[in-house]
Amino acid sequence: MIEVDDVSKCYRFYDKPRDRLLQSIYGGRRKFYREFWALQHVSLNVRPGESVGIIGRNGAGKSTLLQMIAGVLRPSSGRVRVSGRVAALLQLGAGFNPEFTGRENVYLNGAILGFGRGEIKHRFDEIAAFADIGDFIEQPVKTYSSGMTMRLAFSVSVCLEPEVLIIDEALSVGDAAFQFKCKDRLQDVIEKGTTLLFVSHDMSAVKAFCSHAIYLEKGQKKMEGEPESIAEFYFMDVHAEQTRNLRQKNQNQTGIIQEKSGGGYGTEDGEIVSALFTGTGHTRSSYRYGDTIEFEVVCRYRDHIRTPCLSVVVQAVNLVGIGGRWFRLEQPRKAGETVALKIRFPAKFNQGRYFVTLRLEDRKNPKQSFILHKIPGVLSFDIVNAGHESLLGFRDLDLEQFI
Repeated sequence: MIEVDDVSKCYRFYDKPRDRLLQSIYGGRRKFYREFWALQHVSLNVRPGESVGIIGRNGAGKSTLLQMIAGVLRPSSGRVRVSGRVAALLQLGAGFNPEFTGRENVYLNGAILGFGRGEIKHRFDEIAAFADIGDFIEQPVKTYSSGMTMRLAFSVSVCLEPEVLIIDEALSVGDAAFQFKCKDRLQDVIEKGTTLLFVSHDMSAVKAFCSHAIYLEKGQKKMEGEPESIAEFYFMDVHAEQTRNLRQKNQNQTGIIQEKSGGGYGTEDGEIVSALFTGTGHTRSSYRYGDTIEFEVVCRYRDHIRTPCLSVVVQAVNLVGIGGRWFRLEQPRKAGETVALKIRFPAKFNQGRYFVTLRLEDRKNPKQSFILHKIPGVLSFDIVNAGHESLLGFRDLDLEQFI
């Protein structure tokens, strides 16, 4: 559906306005500008119906990539090919004429997406109902608030059901109720087979909506793969930068994040040696509703780590965290000695598969912790029989009715 082949994008920065004129006169014989490469040699392929999240820090090139896929920008080199009708939410109000009414902009946007007037008319009531801006639909868009503009733009994009939907941080605008409605509708669009490209700094949204993730850094593709692992790698990079900034206050922390041979990522200061279910001795197990889930984690860390802790998070199949807590670990009696910790909790979950993510850290205080080793989804368990037909969601909250 989408093919990006060795794409690069370069911007020219001129220090003075006259340099533009001189450049046009001299052509390629002299250079009066500085080059900034927003993207360099990026390639990706998106299959029909696939949902792909693109993550990275500000300035990594995420929006530039989406704009080239949407056809707003042309690459400096490489090739972009997109099949099907594309709807792009790249910038608040992009594609809207501020002098036109909301109704007129619905028809304008629909025409840009390739829909005929008859088809737009057939879907107009649905678009207006989803946007829920009342009589403002007949007023010029220049009188709208940012939230109202976002409502109308998102409504047009999802209600016309394009073959490719591109969203760049658009879900972060609007009130909580409308954000919930947007995410619910977006899930429906994905289930109907729409191909999604999604840029967001909200990792929980990336994990919930996307089956694949791409991590951009300084205009280059650093990693791609399953959203949970890519998101964790991104978090570890961010944490490493924070650690480097605090190095003067914490001389013992190396702050060098690297991939661990046993899985996950961390520093040389500690590692999760093993994590196994005590009943089976494996990293995967099955339970019935009401059973006791128990596993043992073995850790090792250097003796200068004074506040070692282990964080345990249980995640659903869509990798959204359900709950968890952290446990303080003992200091080893000898250098290099391991420390073991057993964790147990009741299997009061709905039928399905769940994951356990472990994080070994040096928790100096609630606001300052250093990750030593993190392994996303190192353990997984299946609940084969929920036991309660009335159980909703992931976990049994033991809700009771009383008078």
